[in-house]
Amino acid sequence: MENANIKWILEMEQELWEALLNWKPSEDSSLSRQLEALSKLYLALLDAILTHTAGEEQAAQIDRLEEILAQKLSLLLDTDLKELIKLFEQTGQSPTVLNIKASLYKQATGESISSGSANAFFARADAPSSSNTRYFMPASSGAGQSSGIGRSSYVSSSDEGSLYKLSKGGNVQINQEFNSHRKSGEFQISQRSLALNTSKNAEASALSGKKASFTGKELSAAESFAGHLNRSSSLFKSSGLETQTEEARGILAAVTSIKGQIYGSGKESAMRSSIRNAVDRMVDYYLTQKGVYKVYSYTTNRYEETKDVQKSIRDGLSYAYHLFSEKKASGIYPEEAGFFQILPVGRSLEESIQRGLLLLEQNWKDFLASIGENEKKGISLSLQRFSPWGIAEENEKLKKTRKNAGNKDEKKGVFSLETICLALAVLIILFCWLFL
Repeated sequence: MENANIKWILEMEQELWEALLNWKPSEDSSLSRQLEALSKLYLALLDAILTHTAGEEQAAQIDRLEEILAQKLSLLLDTDLKELIKLFEQTGQSPTVLNIKASLYKQATGESISSGSANAFFARADAPSSSNTRYFMPASSGAGQSSGIGRSSYVSSSDEGSLYKLSKGGNVQINQEFNSHRKSGEFQISQRSLALNTSKNAEASALSGKKASFTGKELSAAESFAGHLNRSSSLFKSSGLETQTEEARGILAAVTSIKGQIYGSGKESAMRSSIRNAVDRMVDYYLTQKGVYKVYSYTTNRYEETKDVQKSIRDGLSYAYHLFSEKKASGIYPEEAGFFQILPVGRSLEESIQRGLLLLEQNWKDFLASIGENEKKGISLSLQRFSPWGIAEENEKLKKTRKNAGNKDEKKGVFSLETICLALAVLIILFCWLFL
C-alpha cells in the first residue's frame, strides 16, 4: 500500500515538476508575474513534499526542489536584472546586490533569509547537481544519501525560523520544532499569502524598519533606469565624440546627477536611495578635476534654484563654453580643440557643438523613456541665436571680430604715421635745397 501511495504521488505531481523544470524567463511577462508563476509552482511542490514525506526523505526532496529554484532565480536575475546588478557591482554596492537576491528568494518562497544566506543559495545554481532532478519523488536510496549536500552552505547559524540546523559535528539536521510548525496547514496558508502578495509585504517591511525587501515592480523600474545609466556612461565615446575637455565632462556629470535626483524624488525607499548612491559614485569619479567640478557645481546649483531642467542645462552649457573659450584663448587647449571633441578635418566648431547637443537631447529622451515619463518633458539645446548657449557663441564670435578689426586699425595707424614722417622729411629736404 505504501509503494502504491509513492507511485500515485509521483504520477500526480509529475506535471508540476516538469512545469518547474521547463520554466524560463519570458520577455512578454513582467518580473512580478514571472515571480508569481515561479512561486506557485514552488509552493505547490513544497506542499506535496511536506504532505507525503518525512525525515531524511523530506530533506532530500526539499534540497532538490530548492536546487532547481536557485537555478531558475539565477536565470531570472541574469535576464531581467542584469543592468541593475551591473550598475551596483560597478559602483561598489555589493550589499544591495545581496538584498536583491534575498528579495527574489522571499517573493518566490515567502520566507526571509539573510543576505549571506541568499548569496550562498544563488551560488547553488552554478554547483553540480547533487541528485537526479528528472523525477520528482523516486523511492531511491540515492535521494536519502544526498539530503545534506549543498544545504549547509546557506543554512543560517541561527535555528530560529529554519527547517535545518547545524549539529555540533557540522552536519545538517532537521529542526524538529520548526518542521512540525511548517507542516501545519496554518503555516502553509501563511507562506502562500506572503509569497503571492509581495508588494504589500515589502511595503510593510520597509515601514517597520526591517531589512530592505524590494518588490518586483520596484526592481523592474530600477532595472530600466540602470540600463539607461549604463548606456549613458559611454554616450559620446560610442558616438565618435570622445570628450576631451573638462567643461564637457562637467556638463555630463551635472546631467547625470540631475537624472538621479529626478529618479530619486517621490516616496523614499531603499531602492531609490541605492540608485542615488550609485549615481553619486559615478559622478564623484570625475569631480577630482577642477574644471569638471566648476561646471558641475554651477549647473546643479542652477537646478536646485529653479527646478527647471532645460534652463539649468542651458545655463550650464553657456558657463561651460565661456570657461572653454578662455582656456582655448590662453593656449591651455590647442587650436584644434572643440568643446566635445578634437575637431575633425573639415568640420567647424559649430558643427561639432550641434552634434554634441543633439546627442544630449536624444539621451534625455532615452532617460524619460527609462522612467516612464512623457517625451514632451524633453529638452531643446540647439545652438539657437537667442538662447544663453547661442549668445555665448555669438559673444565669442564678436570678440574675435573686434580683435581682428583692432589689428587692422593698428596696422592702418602705423602706416599713416610712416607716411606723414616721410612727407615731412621730403619737405625739409626741398626747403633746404631751395633756400639755403
